[in-house]
Amino acid sequence: MIFLEHLWGLLLLLVIVLGPVPISLWLSSINQDKKLQYSLADNLLVLLTVWCAIQIFIALTLGAIHQFFLIPVIGFELILFLSGAVILFFSQKLSPKFLFQKLFRSDLSFSRAEVLILSSIALTGVVLLIKLFTEVIIDYDSLWYHLPIMARWYQEGSFVRLDEFLNSGDWVSDAISYYPFNWEILCILFVMPFQEDALVALPNLVAYAILGLSIYLLSLSIGASRLYSMAGACLVLTIPLIIQHVNSLHVDLPFAAFFMVALYFVISFNRSRSSASHFCDEYKCLSLIFE
Repeated sequence: MIFLEHLWGLLLLLVIVLGPVPISLWLSSINQDKKLQYSLADNLLVLLTVWCAIQIFIALTLGAIHQFFLIPVIGFELILFLSGAVILFFSQKLSPKFLFQKLFRSDLSFSRAEVLILSSIALTGVVLLIKLFTEVIIDYDSLWYHLPIMARWYQEGSFVRLDEFLNSGDWVSDAISYYPFNWEILCILFVMPFQEDALVALPNLVAYAILGLSIYLLSLSIGASRLYSMAGACLVLTIPLIIQHVNSLHVDLPFAAFFMVALYFVISFNRSRSSASHFCDEYKCLSLIFE
């Protein structure tokens, strides 16, 4: 019985994760300019950014109408997935061959130093994933107000305020009572499938990847070589404080990630004047993730 429950939870998790993917693929495909056409890193960055924005839109919409429960979330995700699949199916440009042989394929050859850097980043990602599955979140801020308010939203199905932070006379507590912050809302989606917080910090890995890709692409856009761009991204991703924040509910890591991605998209739009890049300029991109 426990095995079946976990299997069912895994299926629900897949529905939540894959729901925005077709729409994200479609937007990735139209976000091609002449310079970065078929750039694997650029396409992955757009895919992950759009995925976060769509997930937050779903959660905000359901929370606003007091229906932020598992069944409405799954229904919303399925509708979104099917709608995106229809768009992909009827788009001649977005054939399976285009998606998997051009949009997300890299024909570049890597030097030994670049392979070493990429291997280091991949190994770090695996270690962080294991930490997310095996280590309990124990930092002060997460236990004080991040997790409690998320648990309350999960129970109520809407965005309510914690009584202990209301009219406390302390401006910090008063500010906390004005949650939701959108990253916590995104993390709740990963509580719902298993009805526990074992995977609550999993979206931080997405922010972690967005931060690395943004630094890499931004370095390339200002003239750095590919090797030094990779090295710069690797150095930032292996800073102990960055690694520490992956397995917590601090908003510092996602804030840094979306600041960098906003900066990269602003520079890309300024250079290409592509209307596709305009959807995520500095202010719009940050407003999608934070209040």
